[in-house]
Amino acid sequence: MFQVAFPWIQKAIKYTLPAERYDLQDGIYALVQKYETKSLEGVKFENHRKFFDIHLVVQGVERIYWTKAKNFLQIEKYSDKNDVEFFTAKPSPNIFSHIAIEPGIVAIFWPGDWHLPCITPQTDNKPQNVTKIVVKIPVNP
Repeated sequence: MFQVAFPWIQKAIKYTLPAERYDLQDGIYALVQKYETKSLEGVKFENHRKFFDIHLVVQGVERIYWTKAKNFLQIEKYSDKNDVEFFTAKPSPNIFSHIAIEPGIVAIFWPGDWHLPCITPQTDNKPQNVTKIVVKIPVNP
């Protein structure tokens, strides 16, 4: 399945694609997203059960927090239709890892990897305009 995703990404980054969903094959799809990064106020971690996520920033920089499941409050129950559930937690360098994603860096999240994308980088704490591709690959095609 990754052999479908990565060639599509290599082609997609050469063009300015509209922000929308692109169905690839075998249940794999890509989301081109355009947004402004946000602060850590009121954020929530997301988790998926049926899809791997491949995140690739095409323009801008964002920070993504990551952790394995913790004992935190589930604030939105799992939606089978959207394959997502949300948990509340205040990101802390003592509890969670985080990485800066900029063009050319890929992050892959497996089901069970709680992640918190779209966060403003620590370097200047100014919101960034980001264009990102997220490819969703089913665990069981």
